[in-house]
Amino acid sequence: MDVVWENLKPAGQRLLDLISTLITLVFLGFMAWMVWVKVSSVGTQTTSDLQIRLDYFYAVAAVGATAAVALAALRVINLWRNTSPELTSENQLGS
Repeated sequence: MDVVWENLKPAGQRLLDLISTLITLVFLGFMAWMVWVKVSSVGTQTTSDLQIRLDYFYAVAAVGATAAVALAALRVINLWRNTSPELTSENQLGS
């Protein structure tokens, strides 16, 4: 995909970035949802050695997955509005 992206005009690059970020957002959304389902279904399971409840660890993972969804959604919004930091010429290497 990098070869395709490199040969596109800036508008095409932005469109490809938007499509790929939307696909990533969908997959991250499903992953976050499944991690939250796992948090709710752990019950009273604990670690075998220290007897620490597992739902705490799964909850931290779920918060991280939710943060990834929020950041991907923010990137989609920025790409849609054409305000992504990667698209400004002053942030490009060699300029």
